[in-house]
Amino acid sequence: MKTKFTLLAVLVAAFLSGSAQQAVPNGGFETWSSVSAPTGWTSYEDIIPPIAGTGLSVKDSVDKYSGTASVKLTNKYVALASDTIGGTLALGSGSFDGAQPHIPGVPFTSSPDTIQFAYKYAPVGNDTAGFQLALHKLGGGNNVYKIAFGAQLNATNNQWGLITVPLKQYYQDTTGTGDTLKLAFFSSYNEVAPSRVGSTMHVDAVRFGYKTTPTFIENINNNLNVRVFPNPATDLVNIQTSEPVINASVVVYDMTGRVITHEFGGANNFELVTSNWESGIYSYSILSGGVVVNKGRIVVQH
Repeated sequence: MKTKFTLLAVLVAAFLSGSAQQAVPNGGFETWSSVSAPTGWTSYEDIIPPIAGTGLSVKDSVDKYSGTASVKLTNKYVALASDTIGGTLALGSGSFDGAQPHIPGVPFTSSPDTIQFAYKYAPVGNDTAGFQLALHKLGGGNNVYKIAFGAQLNATNNQWGLITVPLKQYYQDTTGTGDTLKLAFFSSYNEVAPSRVGSTMHVDAVRFGYKTTPTFIENINNNLNVRVFPNPATDLVNIQTSEPVINASVVVYDMTGRVITHEFGGANNFELVTSNWESGIYSYSILSGGVVVNKGRIVVQH
C-alpha cells in the first residue's frame, strides 16, 4: 500500500500548493474541453500522460442532477502505480513536471458564505469520497489562506444528494482579500483505508452562496420578454429570455435580500435547482455584463 499512499499524498499536495460576488466557473459542467474534464477544470488524466484514458474522470450525460451533464469519478486499478487510484477533478488548468502534478487554481477575490453541490456516491466497502476547498490570501505568501479545509463524503444509497456547507467556521482570515481559489473532488478520500476498485462518485451543480446583497447598476430592457416556468416551482425553475443576453448571469434573492444563488453561463435560458430552497417568494435579476436588464419573481412551493 505504500505506493498508493505516496501517490495520494502527491495529488493532495499538488492541490494545496501552488469583491464582486463570483460564481464557481462552469460549476454546472455544461461545457467540456476534453473527454475527462469540463472547461475550466482539470483531471489528472489530462496532465499525467501515463494515466491518460484510464477513465478516472468522464462526462456523464445520462446520470446527472441538473443541466446536460455531471462528472463521473471512478476508482481504477492503474498498472503503472501497481495500485488503485481515485478519480480527481480540480478547478483550473494544470501541468505535470514529471514527478508531480500542479494545479494552481483560478483567480478569485470573493468571500463566499456557503458552498453547495450535488453528489452521488456508491462506494465499495468502507471507501469514502471527499472534496477540498482553499482560498489563498492576497499577498499572504505561498501557504497563507483565508480558508482551507477538506471533508469526507459518505454513500448516498445510489441517490443524488444536495449538500450545503456553511463556510464561516472555516475562515482563518475574515478581513483580507483572496486572490486564488482551489477546489477539488475525489472519488477516494481516505488515507487510512485503501481505495477500492469501483467506488464511483458523480458531482454536479457546484455553486457558492453569499449573504451580502450586491449592488448592481440597472438598465432595464423593456423589449426583453422573460418566461419563468414552472412558477410556482418545486425542484427546478427555468428563466428563459426572448433573445440571447450578452455575458448573461442571473441573481436570485430571498425576501430578506440574501443572495440565494448567482448563476453564469446561460445566454437565454437558466435552469435553477430549487429543491433545497425554502417555500416562499424570491426575486431575480437578469444581468448583462453585470448590469441588470430585467427583474421578476419566482414562487417556490414544496
